[in-house]
Formats: sequence, C-alpha cells, structure tokens
Amino acid sequence: MSPAPARYIGLALLVGSIWGVIGVALAGQMLGPLAWVGAVASPAIGLGTAVVFRGFRERAPGVRVALSLISLYFAAGLFALAVGLADAARVIPNRNAAR
Repeated sequence: MSPAPARYIGLALLVGSIWGVIGVALAGQMLGPLAWVGAVASPAIGLGTAVVFRGFRERAPGVRVALSLISLYFAAGLFALAVGLADAARVIPNRNAAR
C-alpha cells in the first residue's frame, strides 16, 4: 500500500477531532471531565481508524456499509478505552477495598 498523502492524514485528524467533540457532547454529562481525555485522544483515534480501514472505497457497496459500521464501533471502542484508562489511573480511596 502506498504512503498516505498529507491531505488524507489531515482529514483523518480533523474527523477524529470532530468525533471527539461529539463524544464529549454525548457523554460529557455522564463521564464528566474524563470525557475530555477521549477528546484529546480523538485525533490519534481518527488517524488510527483511517489507517486500519484505508482502501475500503474499492470494495463492493455492501462491504462498504459493513466496514463503515465496524470502523465506527472500532473508533468508539478506542474512545471508551482512552476514557477507561484515564479513570483507572485516577487515585480513588477505597476503590479496591478488601471485604
């Protein structure tokens, strides 16, 4: 596969950032400041998703629909992973209290 052009990388970073803002808008009230960790990580998530699913435009239409859904869930999972890692790194008294 040929190297990605700068425009492709720039658009992937931009789209990742836009989805990060959407993620904060949807989950910000429930997650609080932790949602911003996902927003900060979202450009990298967008770039990673673009690299993994690069070249799917040459596929059949049915495959493109399936891959678009898979890439959406993949990126949402990475957003949730970033938020979860930030939550796990926080110090919370009695988080793992012994019974």
